[in-house]
Amino acid sequence: SYSKYSMRNIKTLKIVTDKHIEYSFKSTDRSAINKLVEKKGLYDEIIISKNSLITDTSFTNIALFDGNIWYTPKHPLLKGTKRAYLINKNIIKENEIHVNEIFEYKAIRLFNAMIDFGDIEIPTSKDTLSL
Repeated sequence: SYSKYSMRNIKTLKIVTDKHIEYSFKSTDRSAINKLVEKKGLYDEIIISKNSLITDTSFTNIALFDGNIWYTPKHPLLKGTKRAYLINKNIIKENEIHVNEIFEYKAIRLFNAMIDFGDIEIPTSKDTLSL
């Protein structure tokens, strides 16, 4: 089935952990991701953590800004096409991003094939991000 695409308004993120999750190929079976989304509470979206490393959100790749460089997780659940394009253009760089380091970054961008890099940017603060 198909549905009209509309960009979600994402302003807050909650980090949820699953050390066994796998989603290396885009699939219609999103049951593991959907179970994690149920844990978001009042937050708009989740960031998935696996083995203490940041991976993705439930529907986008992410990049974090340290003040100079945008970094994307080295081990995302899904290596999206927009992510590969941004790496190839040297717009973002891969890096292992540990959960306990997330507040060292100034902002987070969410992106995918339908969401351009920069369309959704969230400052990393205790008001917008929950561990």
